[in-house]
Amino acid sequence: MSGISDKERSVLRALLRDSHKARKQIAADLQLREPDVSRIVGDLTASGIIKRFTIDVDYRKLGYPEMGIFIFGLKDKKSMGDVVRKLQRYIEIVEIQEVFGDAHDVIIRVMAENNERIRQICKEVEEWEEVNSDARSFTLIFALTHRREPGIQL
Repeated sequence: MSGISDKERSVLRALLRDSHKARKQIAADLQLREPDVSRIVGDLTASGIIKRFTIDVDYRKLGYPEMGIFIFGLKDKKSMGDVVRKLQRYIEIVEIQEVFGDAHDVIIRVMAENNERIRQICKEVEEWEEVNSDARSFTLIFALTHRREPGIQL
C-alpha cells in the first residue's frame, strides 16, 4: 500500500483491531508519543483513508441469530437507487452490495429472529416490479461466521 508511512500503517492496523482503543494505549503499544498518534489519526481522517469510526454488532445477542444472503438482478439498472432506498427500510437488512455482472445486480445480507422472517423479506423483494424474477438466488446460512475482517491486512 503506497502513500502512507510505516508509522501511519501501524496506527491504522491498531485502529482496525480496535477503533475505540485510547490513543495513549496505542502510543504505548507502538512505542510512539501520544501527540504523534493523534496527529497521525487526524491526518488519516483528513485524507479520507479513515472514513469513520464504527462498532461491530453481535446480532445474535440482539435476538437476530439467523442470517441469509439474497442475490438478485434488476430489470433496469437505472432503478438501483430506488431499490436501495426500499431495502434500507428493512432493519433486518444489514448489508447491501451493488454487483457488476451479467445476471445479478444486488446482494443483501439479512439478519433476523428466524428463517421464516428472512424468507418473508426475500419474497417481498422478489415481488417488486424492479426485480428480475429470472435472476435471483437465496441462501440461508445456518453456521457461524469464522472470519470477518474489516478490510485487507495492512
